[in-house]
Amino acid sequence: MSEPLDRSTIWPYDEQGEFRDFYYQRFGSPTVAAAEAALGELDGGTALLFPSGAGATTALALSLLEPGDAIALARGGYYGTGVTFAALSSWGLSVVEFDQTGPPPEGVQLVWLEAPSNPYLTMPDLEAAAAHPAPVVVDATVATPV
Repeated sequence: MSEPLDRSTIWPYDEQGEFRDFYYQRFGSPTVAAAEAALGELDGGTALLFPSGAGATTALALSLLEPGDAIALARGGYYGTGVTFAALSSWGLSVVEFDQTGPPPEGVQLVWLEAPSNPYLTMPDLEAAAAHPAPVVVDATVATPV
């Protein structure tokens, strides 16, 4: 059985005029909630879906970093990721590009990898990244689902 596709963008309030679990598509829907639950079960955790990669990238940066932090960004990765982080420079974020086939640089608060990178298809050294003290994000957009 699969969750029926709910294409609504708004849902009515309850009888007291209060929000129900879903009230506006931008904040969630039955279909998205079911997909997030199913994906979370696959990894034994919690999943969040975003309508765009830039939205996901921004949400991760804002939740894991503070003003003045530095991020290690895989050199030669998706151009839009670097543009998103550059837009946060006024917030005090600095970006250090590095060759993801080797260890991430010291002194950064977040390591951002692509597996494989887009467009060059390089694979990161995941063991070296895991040994780094900073949290590691792996964007696997280009990877196959197999």
